[in-house]
Amino acid sequence: MRIRSNSLHGTLIRNYIIFIVSLVITLVLGVILISLLSMSLFGKGQIPSVISASRIVRPDYKNIDSEFIKDLKGWVEIIHGRDVVYVIGTKEDDKFNYSQKELHNMATPGYHLNGYSYSITSFKGVEGNDYFCIVKIPKKSLGSLFIYMEVNDPIGNSKAAILFFVVACILVISLLIIINIILYSRLTYRKIIKSLIMITEGIQKMTEDNSRLKLDFKAEREFLMIRDAFNTMLEKLQDLETEQKLTNERKKQMVMNISHDLKTPITTIYGFAKALNEDMIMEDRDKKKYLQYILDKSNKVNGMVNELFLYSKLDMENYEIAKKETDIAEFLREAIASCFIEIEKQGFDLDLNIPEKEIIFPIAMIEMDRAITNLLSNSLKYNPKGTIISVELLEEENSIIIKIRDNGIGMSKELQDNAFREFIRGDVTRPSDGGAGLGLTISKRIIEKHNGTIRVNSELGKGTEFIIQFYRNNQSL
Repeated sequence: MRIRSNSLHGTLIRNYIIFIVSLVITLVLGVILISLLSMSLFGKGQIPSVISASRIVRPDYKNIDSEFIKDLKGWVEIIHGRDVVYVIGTKEDDKFNYSQKELHNMATPGYHLNGYSYSITSFKGVEGNDYFCIVKIPKKSLGSLFIYMEVNDPIGNSKAAILFFVVACILVISLLIIINIILYSRLTYRKIIKSLIMITEGIQKMTEDNSRLKLDFKAEREFLMIRDAFNTMLEKLQDLETEQKLTNERKKQMVMNISHDLKTPITTIYGFAKALNEDMIMEDRDKKKYLQYILDKSNKVNGMVNELFLYSKLDMENYEIAKKETDIAEFLREAIASCFIEIEKQGFDLDLNIPEKEIIFPIAMIEMDRAITNLLSNSLKYNPKGTIISVELLEEENSIIIKIRDNGIGMSKELQDNAFREFIRGDVTRPSDGGAGLGLTISKRIIEKHNGTIRVNSELGKGTEFIIQFYRNNQSL
């Protein structure tokens, strides 16, 4: 089962969501830390000034606003003399009478007893009597209340303490956010930067050490595309290196073959020439025969040298051939006529389909004659007697097509794939012919110099077809 890789976009969104969730958690922790800090700074059992007895008391004590105190599960007691005469809220203890000492102690800031914090103040009622107002709140209810109470009403605390509290809050929140950003950055680094580093290292190894090790890592889809492109490039480089090695091997083999092929006729020429020079051959008839041998072998050597020279020229990118406007139909008929004697001699049949009208196209006649002759010679070399060679010329709107086919032995798939490679000799793919293996390569180079293409279609036992196509106006497939 193939595992689908995530995209970089999806990873960034997922990481961002994680970052937001983490930030929210960070802020919650910050609030908790600030609450604890506020309790350490302000919450020493002292009731905040905004709900202290002195702030809420009024002569008409029955109308005191104590809703917030009730929400904190506290209550308000009105004392006349030493007795509780009125209670606002739900009284949780059973204390209804206070001594003078107890009332005095309640006036101490931050006084607390039995889990309750106290705030007390004296006042006169509407009827002119003296009273005490006592606020009682459970200490556990005060908690984080101080952050709101004291910052918004800092009468009961020093400005320095408030400033310290604000700065501390900012530092706590900032520290938590910085930690969160660092964690997010590390997460992003692991997902993104790590992949980039591996790609960079792979490129450096390839350029510095000529390494051909493929990249292998798991990452987001975009990085996998880069990884696969890099590995594909390595494969192509390896193929090029392999091809270069094969070409070098073929060149070495070609040198050996040419050396052998040149040695044989040169040895023959040397032997016959020596025999003639030393008057070892007396009969005129024999002399003429040996001279013909020398001429034939010299022609063979000359042909091989010319073939190598032409290939070398065509292999140069800046080599330009001289072309002129030519009737391709007439040229093709003349090229075939030059091979007609050899065609008849080997018992081949010829089938021509060349239009009578002129088909004008710029060509270099000598080079193009060599290209066509090489293709015809290819059919003559490797097919049996009785084979039919057909040549067809077609003109389309933007191109000219020449088809040279035979119904002979055909080619294997391997041979078709390598047919136009240089230095592919008959001793590798076909019976030995003693050539340099450059005929079809030269034909291909000549045709390409004419803004054309050539391809081969063949099947074993059914024959071979070469299709040449020249394009007008620099158009090509």
